[in-house]
Amino acid sequence: IYVKRMLQVGLPEVLRGQIARALFAQYVSIDERSFASELYMNMEQLRLMLGCGMYVGSHGDRHYWLDSLDLEGQTREVNNGVAFLRELGVRVDDYWVMCYPYGAWNERLLGMLRGSSCALGVTTEEAIARVGVHDPLLFPRLDTNRFPKR
Repeated sequence: IYVKRMLQVGLPEVLRGQIARALFAQYVSIDERSFASELYMNMEQLRLMLGCGMYVGSHGDRHYWLDSLDLEGQTREVNNGVAFLRELGVRVDDYWVMCYPYGAWNERLLGMLRGSSCALGVTTEEAIARVGVHDPLLFPRLDTNRFPKR
Protein backbone atom coordinates (compact mmCIF):
# COMPACT_ATOMS: atom_id res chain seq x y z
CA ILE A 1 0.00 0.00 0.00
CA TYR A 2 2.97 2.30 0.64
CA VAL A 3 4.20 2.00 -2.95
CA LYS A 4 0.66 2.44 -4.28
CA ARG A 5 0.15 5.66 -2.27
CA MET A 6 3.54 7.02 -3.34
CA LEU A 7 2.61 6.45 -7.00
CA GLN A 8 -0.87 7.93 -6.53
CA VAL A 9 -0.11 11.07 -4.55
CA GLY A 10 3.09 10.96 -2.48
CA LEU A 11 5.76 11.68 -5.08
CA PRO A 12 5.88 14.68 -7.42
CA GLU A 13 3.53 14.15 -10.37
CA VAL A 14 6.24 14.08 -13.06
CA LEU A 15 8.23 11.43 -11.17
CA ARG A 16 5.06 9.38 -10.50
CA GLY A 17 4.34 9.36 -14.23
CA GLN A 18 7.86 8.31 -15.15
CA ILE A 19 7.91 5.46 -12.63
CA ALA A 20 4.40 4.27 -13.54
CA ARG A 21 5.18 4.26 -17.28
CA ALA A 22 8.41 2.31 -16.73
CA LEU A 23 6.71 -0.26 -14.46
CA PHE A 24 3.79 -0.60 -16.86
CA ALA A 25 6.07 -1.16 -19.86
CA GLN A 26 8.18 -3.71 -17.99
CA TYR A 27 5.46 -5.70 -16.23
CA VAL A 28 2.23 -5.19 -18.15
CA SER A 29 2.55 -4.12 -21.77
CA ILE A 30 4.34 -1.74 -24.07
CA ASP A 31 0.99 -0.92 -25.66
CA GLU A 32 -0.84 1.04 -22.97
CA ARG A 33 -3.64 2.13 -25.33
CA SER A 34 -4.64 -1.45 -26.25
CA PHE A 35 -4.47 -2.53 -22.62
CA ALA A 36 -6.73 0.37 -21.58
CA SER A 37 -9.22 -0.36 -24.36
CA GLU A 38 -9.70 -3.86 -22.92
CA LEU A 39 -10.03 -2.64 -19.34
CA TYR A 40 -12.04 0.60 -19.57
CA MET A 41 -15.32 1.55 -21.22
CA ASN A 42 -15.30 3.75 -24.29
CA MET A 43 -17.76 6.50 -25.17
CA GLU A 44 -19.97 4.17 -27.19
CA GLN A 45 -20.27 1.73 -24.27
CA LEU A 46 -21.01 4.56 -21.83
CA ARG A 47 -23.69 5.97 -24.14
CA LEU A 48 -25.25 2.49 -24.40
CA MET A 49 -25.43 2.34 -20.60
CA LEU A 50 -27.08 5.78 -20.54
CA GLY A 51 -29.54 4.64 -23.20
CA CYS A 52 -30.45 1.65 -21.03
CA GLY A 53 -31.32 3.91 -18.10
CA MET A 54 -28.06 3.91 -16.14
CA TYR A 55 -26.79 7.14 -14.59
CA VAL A 56 -23.18 8.21 -15.10
CA GLY A 57 -21.62 10.66 -12.65
CA SER A 58 -18.27 12.40 -12.46
CA HIS A 59 -15.10 10.95 -11.01
CA GLY A 60 -13.08 14.04 -11.84
CA ASP A 61 -10.96 14.42 -14.93
CA ARG A 62 -7.66 12.70 -14.13
CA HIS A 63 -8.62 10.71 -11.00
CA TYR A 64 -6.54 12.81 -8.61
CA TRP A 65 -6.86 12.71 -4.84
CA LEU A 66 -8.97 15.87 -4.79
CA ASP A 67 -7.95 16.80 -1.25
CA SER A 68 -4.32 17.04 -2.42
CA LEU A 69 -5.08 19.79 -4.95
CA ASP A 70 -5.37 23.53 -4.42
CA LEU A 71 -8.65 25.27 -5.29
CA GLU A 72 -7.54 25.89 -8.87
CA GLY A 73 -6.68 22.21 -9.36
CA GLN A 74 -9.94 21.09 -7.76
CA THR A 75 -11.92 23.47 -9.95
CA ARG A 76 -10.15 22.22 -13.09
CA GLU A 77 -10.75 18.56 -12.14
CA VAL A 78 -14.44 19.16 -11.44
CA ASN A 79 -15.07 21.37 -14.47
CA ASN A 80 -13.30 18.97 -16.85
CA GLY A 81 -15.22 16.03 -15.36
CA VAL A 82 -18.52 17.85 -15.89
CA ALA A 83 -17.48 18.77 -19.45
CA PHE A 84 -16.87 15.06 -20.10
CA LEU A 85 -20.35 14.22 -18.80
CA ARG A 86 -21.83 16.90 -21.05
CA GLU A 87 -19.91 15.48 -24.07
CA LEU A 88 -21.23 12.05 -23.16
CA GLY A 89 -24.78 13.36 -23.24
CA VAL A 90 -25.49 13.56 -19.51
CA ARG A 91 -27.68 16.53 -18.56
CA VAL A 92 -25.59 18.46 -16.03
CA ASP A 93 -27.25 21.88 -15.94
CA ASP A 94 -29.83 20.96 -13.30
CA TYR A 95 -27.80 18.46 -11.26
CA TRP A 96 -24.97 15.95 -11.46
CA VAL A 97 -23.24 13.49 -9.11
CA MET A 98 -19.63 13.47 -7.93
CA CYS A 99 -17.86 10.33 -6.76
CA TYR A 100 -14.64 11.32 -4.96
CA PRO A 101 -11.63 9.38 -6.27
CA TYR A 102 -10.18 7.39 -3.35
CA GLY A 103 -12.85 9.03 -1.17
CA ALA A 104 -10.63 12.13 -0.96
CA TRP A 105 -12.36 15.45 -0.31
CA ASN A 106 -11.96 18.50 1.91
CA GLU A 107 -14.08 21.44 3.03
CA ARG A 108 -12.72 23.68 0.23
CA LEU A 109 -13.91 21.17 -2.37
CA LEU A 110 -17.32 20.85 -0.70
CA GLY A 111 -17.69 24.64 -0.73
CA MET A 112 -16.93 24.73 -4.43
CA LEU A 113 -19.38 21.89 -5.15
CA ARG A 114 -22.10 23.56 -3.09
CA GLY A 115 -21.78 26.56 -5.41
CA SER A 116 -22.32 24.36 -8.46
CA SER A 117 -25.20 22.17 -9.60
CA CYS A 118 -23.64 19.12 -7.91
CA ALA A 119 -26.55 17.43 -6.14
CA LEU A 120 -24.80 14.47 -4.58
CA GLY A 121 -21.28 13.47 -3.55
CA VAL A 122 -20.39 9.83 -2.90
CA THR A 123 -17.61 8.94 -0.46
CA THR A 124 -15.90 5.63 0.27
CA GLU A 125 -17.45 5.41 3.73
CA GLU A 126 -19.30 2.10 3.90
CA ALA A 127 -22.84 2.56 5.20
CA ILE A 128 -26.40 2.83 3.99
CA ALA A 129 -27.04 6.39 2.84
CA ARG A 130 -29.89 8.11 4.63
CA VAL A 131 -31.58 11.06 2.91
CA GLY A 132 -32.12 13.85 5.40
CA VAL A 133 -29.48 12.44 7.74
CA HIS A 134 -26.30 12.42 5.66
CA ASP A 135 -24.93 15.54 4.04
CA PRO A 136 -25.89 15.19 0.33
CA LEU A 137 -22.26 15.81 -0.67
CA LEU A 138 -20.97 13.16 1.77
CA PHE A 139 -23.15 10.15 1.04
CA PRO A 140 -21.74 6.80 2.11
CA ARG A 141 -22.13 3.75 -0.10
CA LEU A 142 -22.12 -0.02 -0.02
CA ASP A 143 -19.05 -1.77 -1.40
CA THR A 144 -20.25 -4.52 -3.74
CA ASN A 145 -16.95 -6.37 -3.24
CA ARG A 146 -18.13 -7.14 0.29
CA PHE A 147 -21.40 -8.78 -0.76
CA PRO A 148 -21.56 -12.58 -0.73
CA LYS A 149 -20.61 -14.13 -4.06
CA ARG A 150 -23.76 -16.27 -4.14
